Amino acid sequence: MKALNTEILLKYLVEGEENADDAEMFFHSASPSETYFLNNIVLHEVITSFEENVKFDKTDILKVLSALISNSQIRFESREAVTDAIEMYKIGRVGFSECLKTVINRKHQSEEISSVQSTKKRKMKAVV
Repeated sequence: MKALNTEILLKYLVEGEENADDAEMFFHSASPSETYFLNNIVLHEVITSFEENVKFDKTDILKVLSALISNSQIRFESREAVTDAIEMYKIGRVGFSECLKTVINRKHQSEEISSVQSTKKRKMKAVV
């Protein structure tokens, strides 16, 4: 599995295959069954670049996100978090990266609360 980096992914998505030699070599040097790892930091950097530098509008960003999430060769750090963030972004007023951070933070807060509740239950059982 090859890890995608921000530069390669931006070149591929913005410039297209024919103009992005580095990206072209990266993608075509792999076998058709190759998978690519896309971590949350790279996804954040790419989408932030689209929002701030390339000035893509929300519709264009949603198209990019949809293409990435539907690509069977891409493995996400957390596909569920990305999918939930896309849904939040569709209806929200904040940028995608803020949605992704919110989803990830909520997930970890829920896990922490669940862990604390389990600990309290074990302590209660020990007392009783």
